[in-house]
Amino acid sequence: MIDTWLAQWGLRLPSSNDATLRLQPAEGPELVMERLEGGWLFVVELGLVPSGLPLGVILQLLQVNSPFSSLAPVKLAADDAGRLVLWAEARDGVDDVDALNRLHDRLREGHSRLVPLLEPTGELVPAQIQTSALVFV
Repeated sequence: MIDTWLAQWGLRLPSSNDATLRLQPAEGPELVMERLEGGWLFVVELGLVPSGLPLGVILQLLQVNSPFSSLAPVKLAADDAGRLVLWAEARDGVDDVDALNRLHDRLREGHSRLVPLLEPTGELVPAQIQTSALVFV
């Protein structure tokens, strides 16, 4: 399965028993592939979690893990160093080349949508809240 998927780009698995592979496509983020029992883990790094993220950005990031997310079955996780990653599992004997291409496309789509949200946008200005009285007639 992975052999055929890699072959479409003229790549092949190394002869060593390396459990981790790193692929850098001409366009898009680096893809880390880690061998698991029964399949592979596909991972794309988004970057460090910046401090002071607006609530809306945090909610957009958390929405990735919803089963109704447009990126499903891709999931979002963070490591102990504060790096955000998108990941998906490819199962041996279950996922074919088309399924692996879809996983890779979703990881790339998630990367392109989420990385800009993590970039500093300058100083946040607190919202001005005005109070008013409600008048019922």
